[in-house]
Amino acid sequence: MPVEKSIGTPPRQIVFLVISIVLGLGSMVFVFTRISDQTDLAQLQAELGPSVFIVGPVDDIAEGIRENGPFLFSDTAGNDRDIYLQHLGDDPLTGWLAFAARMPSSARDCFAQWKPDRQEFVDTCDNTVYSATGDNLPPYAVSVDQDGILSIDLG
Repeated sequence: MPVEKSIGTPPRQIVFLVISIVLGLGSMVFVFTRISDQTDLAQLQAELGPSVFIVGPVDDIAEGIRENGPFLFSDTAGNDRDIYLQHLGDDPLTGWLAFAARMPSSARDCFAQWKPDRQEFVDTCDNTVYSATGDNLPPYAVSVDQDGILSIDLG
């Protein structure tokens, strides 16, 4: 018995194919929009960074500053937020200051450089002098918790 050749696809297969394509496209749109939302959130968090920088135990840090001068923390995230941590006085629980290493309008390679012999900062580009307290440089809040851990609020 000869077999008849069928021309075209049966209607049931066409319906199944159309439904599969619609569901597949819908799933792809959903997945791509979810990934996009997550990427935007992650990127925003990366740009903002943490608002509090935990430096460490005040005793060790105070000793390091007493021996080597104020600590310069370079902003490795590229946000131009280089800061100095300074300690003045003998009590490691008090006397903490944090401030920007340069004026906001200054180029990144122009910054206040500590001069230990003069006990002051001098701008590397225009020779502006700042006292040991970083006067006129934008300040950051510093706190010491009950365990003696120092942190800087970068917000």
